[in-house]
Amino acid sequence: MSLLAACQSTSEDTSATTTAGSDPATTTTAASDTTTANPPETNPPETDPPKTDETPVTPDAFVPTDLDNLLIWYDASALELSDGAKVERMENLAAKDGEYPAVATDSRNAPTYKVESDIAGKPGLVLGKQTSMKVEGSESFAFDDFTIITVVRANSVTGNNDHNQIFSKLANSGPWDHQWYFNINGASRMNAGWKDTTGAYMDFGSAAGDLAVNTDYILASSKQGKTSRLYINGTNVGALTSSVNTVAKNTQPIYIGANGSTSQAMDGTVCEILLLEGEVTTTEIFNLLSYLAEKWSIPMDTSGFLPEGLALTVTVGGEEIRELSLKQTSYKRTLAYGTAKAPEVTATATVDGKAVACKVTQADSADGTATVTLPDYDVSYTVKFSVLDRETVTLTRADVTEVTLLDGFWKDKVELFATTTIHTALDKFVQQGCLRNFEKVIRGSSSPENNPWLDGLLFETIAAAGDFLKVYDDPTLKARVDEYIDVVYNASMASENGFLSTHAMLQKPGQYFDDHGQGVWYHECYNFGCMAEAAVHYYEATGEIKLLYVTARFAEFIADNYGYGKINMVPSHSLTEEALLEFYRLLRDTEGLTERLETYNSKYPLDIDIEEYADLVKFWIENRGNSDNRVNNTLYGTYAQDHLYYFDQVVAAGHAVRANLFYTGMAAAGSEFENLTYLSTAQNLWTNIVNKQMYITGGVGATKTDEAYADDYDLPNDGYCETCAQVAMAFFGGYLSEKFEDASYADTIERLMYNGILGCVSQDGNDFYYTQPLNTSNHQRWEWHDCACCPPMFLKFYSTLANYIYSYDADSIYVNQFVSSILSHGGLTLTMETDMPWEGTTTLTLKGGDRELLIRIPEWATDGVVVTVNGKAYDFETRNGFAVVDAKDGDRIEMTVTMKAHRNYAHEKVTANVGRVAYSYGPLVYCLESVDNATLPNVSSNENGFKLVEDSDLTFTFEEDLLGGVVTLATQATVGSKTYDVKLIPFYVRANRGASGAYVWMLEQK
Repeated sequence: MSLLAACQSTSEDTSATTTAGSDPATTTTAASDTTTANPPETNPPETDPPKTDETPVTPDAFVPTDLDNLLIWYDASALELSDGAKVERMENLAAKDGEYPAVATDSRNAPTYKVESDIAGKPGLVLGKQTSMKVEGSESFAFDDFTIITVVRANSVTGNNDHNQIFSKLANSGPWDHQWYFNINGASRMNAGWKDTTGAYMDFGSAAGDLAVNTDYILASSKQGKTSRLYINGTNVGALTSSVNTVAKNTQPIYIGANGSTSQAMDGTVCEILLLEGEVTTTEIFNLLSYLAEKWSIPMDTSGFLPEGLALTVTVGGEEIRELSLKQTSYKRTLAYGTAKAPEVTATATVDGKAVACKVTQADSADGTATVTLPDYDVSYTVKFSVLDRETVTLTRADVTEVTLLDGFWKDKVELFATTTIHTALDKFVQQGCLRNFEKVIRGSSSPENNPWLDGLLFETIAAAGDFLKVYDDPTLKARVDEYIDVVYNASMASENGFLSTHAMLQKPGQYFDDHGQGVWYHECYNFGCMAEAAVHYYEATGEIKLLYVTARFAEFIADNYGYGKINMVPSHSLTEEALLEFYRLLRDTEGLTERLETYNSKYPLDIDIEEYADLVKFWIENRGNSDNRVNNTLYGTYAQDHLYYFDQVVAAGHAVRANLFYTGMAAAGSEFENLTYLSTAQNLWTNIVNKQMYITGGVGATKTDEAYADDYDLPNDGYCETCAQVAMAFFGGYLSEKFEDASYADTIERLMYNGILGCVSQDGNDFYYTQPLNTSNHQRWEWHDCACCPPMFLKFYSTLANYIYSYDADSIYVNQFVSSILSHGGLTLTMETDMPWEGTTTLTLKGGDRELLIRIPEWATDGVVVTVNGKAYDFETRNGFAVVDAKDGDRIEMTVTMKAHRNYAHEKVTANVGRVAYSYGPLVYCLESVDNATLPNVSSNENGFKLVEDSDLTFTFEEDLLGGVVTLATQATVGSKTYDVKLIPFYVRANRGASGAYVWMLEQK
């Protein structure tokens, strides 16, 4: 999995020419004649209580001095100067006995008074880069809560950081312990901030470009407790929540303009400045903004001003909807299949603890809309209902401990991955420094090695090791994992609060998640998720809880500080949603485990509330696209699926790995919590990907730029197809298959497990593909590189392959994949023997009782299937892509699929593959590899007159001694007037015989 765009510039990717194929809307339109193959077998932030006050008053009945905590009030309209005069002194209208006037430190650099300024032709101070005024006596100001409001117009915006100061209390020299600052930065962004007593800067601002030059603004910044908010002309444009109340104190004065370094002053006009000390309610801010808007003739949408003191409770069928916020005024709720009438919507609202008018209007229809209005603020919220288009089921996928692989195609491969590939991956991660990073944390040193996701990759590999250890007795593997867990545990003991992500701790100590301002680069949350996943799977294999305890410490730190009512942090790189859900389920379902963890270490005892973990999973899904209380007021954008609220995401977008892992978490949570809105959103995204954004191999993520999804049907012949995105797609489909009885999920997973995932690894299990282009002239696997994210994901899938073979409920067993194996469940055994993917007969033997069997009919079985029971033809019904068999104890059921080689054609909207053809055999996609076709002219470019013959014979043969034993296809091509024989091999075995070109989509002669 590529963890960020920086992973793109690998030597493999640079040299590769990646050519992709069609989406799985690919049609298998022409089956050939065939020959017979004969193969063998911290502490939570405190919530500041709202301050109650009187009802908002109208501007003409209000003046700022009505507020007891008004400390500074400078008003240019109160000056009596001639036009163009230097303003050497401004009286503070809020002070008694002439306290805190603003004075020019140098009359030459004093602001200029303009009787008719650019702001509504009213009086103003004209500031330039060489102007400033100091507030006398302000050296003594030291307070933790404050509000600043200014009326300004900028003529130009240049510089960065502390330039363009309007009103600030900054240190003149190091150590720069600024108390607070208020400016417009060089990105035309309103910028405000303060420094807390831990030394961390609490810097926040509006979006870049929010402010335009030569435009009138009322700008406001309000710090109350741990929360700071920004307003531009009444609109709440951002918030910052800190873990610390207390502001750093300094003895520097406050300045209008620069902090004594006159080059930093704002270039523009200031008409009014107000500073309020201590707690200020949202109603007071509302009154001040309304007063200034009317006074200075600056349009302000007071009707849309939603004070942060607003508390709105909307329920649907008695359940509170938390997705609604100051910025998000619409919500979508999916109702169960067959629902005729929407549940009742109710709502109440208060502002600073006092009730305000609230009205609900609702249509009766289940596909209608409910509207909640607040007449006093002329604002409305909508709840849009829709009905799920299918019934849901509750299926359980068989665990690896319930399934025994039998001799055949998959047993050999899984054993190779369990005995060779897992050790190769662990060796390489240790060489890269993953353990050394944990050891540095123990020693308290700095300078992390490698990249910020390295912890996570080690933990993912441990998760796979745990699943292999459930099946294979490997003392060497267990011993080395135990050694790694000991190091991780000791690093956790060196962390006072349980936070454990080595790169961040070594590089940015004391800063968590995206507090350090690196946005999509941060991987601490991803690393936590990988840790949780490893802890769960290793406990299930061994019963050992040391890593579970480390995870619980980390989870407690997150739950205490982040989530609803706390800091708004969502993973910029998903995986954590599903992983924390697994951790939650394990603690919920394992009696006594929570208590064991709470008392595991007396130095750091725990107080675990697992429902907080469930709530965090929901928060991380529900707060995509919501910047309220977000650190740095920043969304991560489309790249990290943070561009829209989750229910508004209908087209897969952004970094394909992050996207598929987010969708996986949403599907997992939807299944766990019976949340149909999660499930329907996930299902819609799955449909979009499979029908419009997927290659014939199951590859996804068409563009190298940001390793991302492109537009629908934009599947160019240099498609990226990162292995990790394919693996995540299989995870995604697995969860949807638990809730929707539909064989198409298993069809796609089969496409992936034989092609888009299996093609990652070499035959010896030691070399890998990061990207898997469908067409390339020279694309080689690598032994390792700095972003070796695909091997752990690959291993996690195949270590749990058994999870995808069978699923069941109380009455039925579903056969999803054709893999020789034995399912043992509830006193029943179901034995499956098959020679897939080379031959088409699968035999199932049921013992121990009766059961309904649902056997998937493969999408590629164009001639249908034949089913017999105990040697006699069985007239079966089909249901959602499954053949339904009423099986009795001792029955022997045989399903036969006619195996053929097929020609496949892309959807007509996939313009890159117009006139091209791809070949398949059963579930396998095939490619032409140049090593088998050395005498073919122009095969290296697969162009220049090279065309496959549309109506040539297409035959298949099993070659036991080739690439471990594979079925090969034979057809013909023309170059000019000559015809040549062509050989094709399965896509997954390409690049095992040295450098060679490989082509899936090829031009066809019509």
